Amino acid sequence: MFDYTIGRLRGGLCVSWADADIAGGRRRYQLKATTRKEADAEARALIRELTGPVALTTTAEVWEAYRKDRAGRPVAKTMGYLKAVLEHFGALDPMMITAEDCRAYARLRRAQGMSDGTIWTELGLLRTALVWAAKPGRRLIAEAVEIERPQKPDPKDRWLTSVEVDKLLAAAEFPHLRLAIVLIFLLPNPRRSVY
Repeated sequence: MFDYTIGRLRGGLCVSWADADIAGGRRRYQLKATTRKEADAEARALIRELTGPVALTTTAEVWEAYRKDRAGRPVAKTMGYLKAVLEHFGALDPMMITAEDCRAYARLRRAQGMSDGTIWTELGLLRTALVWAAKPGRRLIAEAVEIERPQKPDPKDRWLTSVEVDKLLAAAEFPHLRLAIVLIFLLPNPRRSVY
């Protein structure tokens, strides 16, 4: 539920909330309630009735609403780069995305040279945006459909070569850093040792 305030109007109680679409920037409605508790319940019911589901009609609208909500966070910046998601799903009704749409997207991205890890992340962000839009307090869409993703790939194991360890040791300016590097890379551990 978005922010609203209970106040006084013409000797009774009223509810008001911000609305940039009207002159003055606030909506205000007289309530029948006589106590603060009754006013709160009546206000919520009135807001639900008047605003209802916003019914965003395209996935692109949901995507942008989520990005706007997360403005200033790294995820918003990342979502700005993912134009392939919007090209494929943007015009679709978010309630009509199917598993086959997700599979077709995965096939397309693989053909474009993308890894399953990248595809998993892209579809994960789409899923997150849909779940966010379907939360009861927002009700931008009625429900979030299942977004099928490829299996998450195993993390990559990359071990430093002996030349890289030597360069790291040479760059260590402080004795405690050099000791840490020696302990990490040069102690006999079959998983860490590069020699």
